[in-house]
Amino acid sequence: MGWLLRLFDRIRQGPTVAKSAAENADSLDGWKFAASMKASTPLEWLLRHGEVANVRSGVPRKFGVWVPVTKSSRKPVFLKEQSPPSTMASQVGQIPQDGGEFLPFLIEYRRIVETPDNGLNSLRIEALKERYPQYAIVLEPKPKRKKRKARR
Repeated sequence: MGWLLRLFDRIRQGPTVAKSAAENADSLDGWKFAASMKASTPLEWLLRHGEVANVRSGVPRKFGVWVPVTKSSRKPVFLKEQSPPSTMASQVGQIPQDGGEFLPFLIEYRRIVETPDNGLNSLRIEALKERYPQYAIVLEPKPKRKKRKARR
């Protein structure tokens, strides 16, 4: 019976992932930080998007994750030439893995939001909407839902 409990305990814990690239030097080059591409992600984490390190540092999950970077020599040559550009999820849908145009937009937005308001922040946000009209929807407040009356 003890072996069964140990088995289920391992299944519940899930696979263990090495925290440093040195522990898996044969297959890992390091770890790459992928920030959550949304307007609520703090500037500090957006600026670290794409950072590569040998050891993962602590990051709140809602702001980003560390992704393992495998050795490039492991990728077959035919995949290097024909593979489509990598994308990632964001608040506005799929974007290039490097953040594309959305990352500079988010960085500028967070710089405005995180600086003390001297009365100009609303003007700066309006200017940002004009420069990036395709992402203006991100800055609009969500419409409030009307409450339905309970049927009797």
